[in-house]
Amino acid sequence: MTDLHEQLARLYDVQQLDAKALSIHRHTRSVPQEIQKLDSALDKFQQAVEAKETEISEAEKTQRSIQGEIEQLDEKRNKLTMQMRSVKTNKEYEALDKEIEFLDQKEAELEDHTLGLLERIDQLKVELDETSEQLKIQKTEQKSRKKAYELEKAELTKSIKAMGKQRKILCQDLDRQIFDQYQLWMKRRQDTYLAPIIDGACGSCQMKLPPQLAGEIPRRQEIMRCPVCRKVLFSTPEINDEKE
Repeated sequence: MTDLHEQLARLYDVQQLDAKALSIHRHTRSVPQEIQKLDSALDKFQQAVEAKETEISEAEKTQRSIQGEIEQLDEKRNKLTMQMRSVKTNKEYEALDKEIEFLDQKEAELEDHTLGLLERIDQLKVELDETSEQLKIQKTEQKSRKKAYELEKAELTKSIKAMGKQRKILCQDLDRQIFDQYQLWMKRRQDTYLAPIIDGACGSCQMKLPPQLAGEIPRRQEIMRCPVCRKVLFSTPEINDEKE
């Protein structure tokens, strides 16, 4: 193969394969980031569940402690009540009565506190159920996404290998100098190197080419670039055949 435009057309096919392979690589790099986001969300739900469980445990512990205090107060009140039966003076009776009144007040405060704790525990359990359900959903979504990613990765790996074989065949008959220029451009700029002429315009930046330049390119056996984007212009063999 000696015609420059046939060489460039073949190199363009290589470029298309490389662009597709690059797109696949970028996609496969982005998917783990998506999974990482799912992992982060999962961690947050897990931490939220653990926080709710800890808060419930602490509240129940406090409630049990208060209940113990109430039982102690009841026991003390019973003893004082028993003492009131054996007092001999009004002064002793009033002292015991005042002490029992203080115990009643203290117990009422503790019972109010207990009631508040029980309400809070009930609310926390509702929130825990909701958060646990969200955690369950998140785990299912994460598992499904990871499985889909592994399947997708396997298919994309097959595609990359197939494109690699196709690329190798296309590169066999390419002029070494032209191919090296292409490789260097791609390495430095990470951008396409070739642009086909489409309806008298650059196929990359769509800039309309001067009619004389567009007409000369198919007939000239030398590298010519778009004046705007600097991509190497080429005319496909099919277009050349039509013009001939």
